[in-house]
Amino acid sequence: MPPRDLGEGLSPPTEFGEDCPDDPRGREAAREPAQDTEGPGLSTAEDSDGGLPRAGGPSHERSETGTEIPPIRSTTQREARRLHASLAKKTAIRIASLNMDGFGSLTPDALDNKWGKIYSLMKLNRIGVLLLQETHLTTDRVNSLHKRFSSRIRIYFSSHPDSPTRKDGVAIVVNRSLVSTADADAVEIHPGRAIQLTFKCLGDVPTTVLNIYAPASDGIQARSAFFREVADEYARSPRLQKPQLMAGDFNNIEDAIDRLPMSDPPDNSVLALDELKLALGLMIADGWRATHPDRRAYTFHRQTRNRASLSRLDRIYVTQALFSTALEWDIQQPTLKTDHTLVSVRLTSENAPKVGMGRPVFPLRLLRDKKLAKSMHEAGLKAMKQLDNLESGSPRLITDNPQLIMASLKKEWLRLGREREKQIIPSIMSEIQNLEKAAASLSQKMHIPEDVRAGKVAACMAQAEHLKIKMVRQNQERARATHRMQGERPTKYWSKLHKKQEPRELVQAYEIEGQRSPSGEQCYQKDSQQMAEMAREYHDNIQQDGLDYNQTTGRDEEIDQVLRHIRPALDEEQGITLAEPVAPGEILVALKSTKNDSAAGADGIQYEVWKTLHERYIEDTKHEGRSPLNVVAMLNALYADIEVYGVVPGSAFSEGIVCPMYKQKGERTKIASYRPITLLNTDYKLLSKVLAARL
Repeated sequence: MPPRDLGEGLSPPTEFGEDCPDDPRGREAAREPAQDTEGPGLSTAEDSDGGLPRAGGPSHERSETGTEIPPIRSTTQREARRLHASLAKKTAIRIASLNMDGFGSLTPDALDNKWGKIYSLMKLNRIGVLLLQETHLTTDRVNSLHKRFSSRIRIYFSSHPDSPTRKDGVAIVVNRSLVSTADADAVEIHPGRAIQLTFKCLGDVPTTVLNIYAPASDGIQARSAFFREVADEYARSPRLQKPQLMAGDFNNIEDAIDRLPMSDPPDNSVLALDELKLALGLMIADGWRATHPDRRAYTFHRQTRNRASLSRLDRIYVTQALFSTALEWDIQQPTLKTDHTLVSVRLTSENAPKVGMGRPVFPLRLLRDKKLAKSMHEAGLKAMKQLDNLESGSPRLITDNPQLIMASLKKEWLRLGREREKQIIPSIMSEIQNLEKAAASLSQKMHIPEDVRAGKVAACMAQAEHLKIKMVRQNQERARATHRMQGERPTKYWSKLHKKQEPRELVQAYEIEGQRSPSGEQCYQKDSQQMAEMAREYHDNIQQDGLDYNQTTGRDEEIDQVLRHIRPALDEEQGITLAEPVAPGEILVALKSTKNDSAAGADGIQYEVWKTLHERYIEDTKHEGRSPLNVVAMLNALYADIEVYGVVPGSAFSEGIVCPMYKQKGERTKIASYRPITLLNTDYKLLSKVLAARL
């Protein structure tokens, strides 16, 4: 049969529901189970003008075929198009494949409620596109899923023509917060077993993926015939875009080491699969095997009585061009009940910028950790003793002064917080990691008999899967509790819940002025550190534009001339007030007036750190035998030193981090198209607040 374009066939999405970790309202909303309506599946598609469908809303228009078309608010069309364009320009995307072993249930809290866990899986691993097999989807079921998950995911699917709820079924799930579906085009290659999707990503380049679910119980001949039928579909349709990536459950192995115990050699369907790969222009070896030629890992496990069998049935094939820039080929246990594991890869573009590790900030969630609090207290007491020695008459040196002491203390607090963050791993997560390491280690131990090794590996994989499902359930329960407490109150949680979620935009490259390639093309800088240096130099030059520091006399005269035109002046009393040293009371007032959840500066220390340490100081002063750490007094010593000596080199007190914000106009590769927003250190901003209050 010819390939079939999949048209619209679903009602518009409404609020997402119970199994979405972000909003656990589904216990009270959308409780009706999906109907098991028989019939061929249709994929969903975006509306023609590329807008995002609005959740809920009044009556909907109808297309020529009678299907409902989501209403579009004209005021948001431009924002929607801008969002889709931004997503399409992303230069990295994670694509994964999983055999979900049946639809499961949509009943809240049910163990086999798989789709809620699939959304969690995509969000946790930042999966942009997920290829699913054995889905048993129908139009009604997909409608129900879209109502639960609102506009967060989009499902393109193909069902078995006769028994869609009992056998076969493939689907491609798109994470709409990471991938644009504006120009997505889905084509059914084989009903219930092969579906293809073309979408824009990796720098606004069309990318085509093919989802395969090969026959298993029908035998080798049926599997071989299926691979040939798929190849014939592409041969008969020259206009059909060939995929750059093919993934799924192929129900065969290509190497003897891909099965444990290694009983039978690969079957003859591998030859038909090789012919399909050649016809599509894909590599013969799958990406994981090409990256790990001698490693043993498995994606399918089955326990029959006392015998376990393991196979690597799920694979991802790509073109040679895509393989050269692909990263992070991975096999991991999913967070839902199935007998398969998740296989994934991170695709990048040749034009992807070189991105660093980011900047460290203090982990605020650990502020109440007793072990970390003790370490920070001890480091603070040591610094306070150094400050007391200087105040008692010890000589102030260039290498030993309050500014450098406080700078070192902030670095130590940040180091202690990050080290403690690495140490604190939830016990269930630690168990999962140990089980996954044990399974990987056992797979490589060839001296253990194959039957025994297979049983141990399967047991580790099953236990890891059980713990991951348990962890997801715990997270969902915590999310529900949080929503019941704060979901209907005007809190930050409520604001964040209803705020439009937009992905962060990455600056791809900066244009290098005056530099061109031998062919005459413009050269660009893609290294993030070099780009930051270019931006710093650019903004420094802007501030110095027109200034000649060699002509100091003329500059002083210009300053005096400007000051003569400024009529308001401080009286004597105001001048005396401003000249007075900063007092601890002023610092405390400024600290109490600061807003939580503010971004940290270059030192990574937030306002909450200073506030929490001051609260502990108040508590410690109420108990005898404790050594209170007075951070307000320490800040006062810092400011007093700055008033007398100015900011010393190396203290980084007045340094900031410049964040470029696109002005929504101009070329994105030009530095001038970005507005610089500077993030200053919190102790610097506290001093500014004190001086501003005096004015």
